Amino acid sequence: MQDGGDLDGARALCERALAIDEAAFGPNHPAVAIRLNNLGMVLESQGDTAGSKTLFERALVIDEATAGPNHPKVATRLNNLGNVLRQEGDLPGAKSFFARALAVDELTLGQNHPKVAWILSILALVLKLQGDLAGAKDLCERALVILEVAFGPDHPDVASIFNSLGLISKAQGDLHGAKALYQRSFRILREFLGDDHPKTRTVEKNLRLLEEELKTAE
Repeated sequence: MQDGGDLDGARALCERALAIDEAAFGPNHPAVAIRLNNLGMVLESQGDTAGSKTLFERALVIDEATAGPNHPKVATRLNNLGNVLRQEGDLPGAKSFFARALAVDELTLGQNHPKVAWILSILALVLKLQGDLAGAKDLCERALVILEVAFGPDHPDVASIFNSLGLISKAQGDLHGAKALYQRSFRILREFLGDDHPKTRTVEKNLRLLEEELKTAE
């Protein structure tokens, strides 16, 4: 239902599932943590970041107690909390949760796992928003190396990193470098996702705006 857009229906089902598992297993069972997380995702989609944050925090406490602080489930809860705090504008808090999630995933999955690259790219976004462009660039470059090795140089996930690096280069004032990165991203996305995909259109817009800026600067 959530994927279909019926968030109210999805919320009602998640609340029923949570109530059933809490009654069957008690409030601190791992199954309850899963239900809390699922309900939190729905609330987040509805724009209730405060409500989703409370549920994610409860799920985190349960999973840390039952699975230990370095379990992949814990990294997922930390990442979810980081996303909520980022939406709320709490960038230092978001950075802290993403950094913790990254440490867990590096420990459990290895430093070259695609999920690690994903967390690196999210953490890079937070650093960019904080004005740490050099730090954001370093993290994106780490993510790029991981994804190119894992998926090859022409994968859509690689294209997303090129776009992120383009945004950072533009913010640093390197317009020509940004253009080259956008072009690489756009080429990959057109080939794999098509001209009408939202990701392709986003990069195309970034490229078009940058080209207009370069013309004005000439």
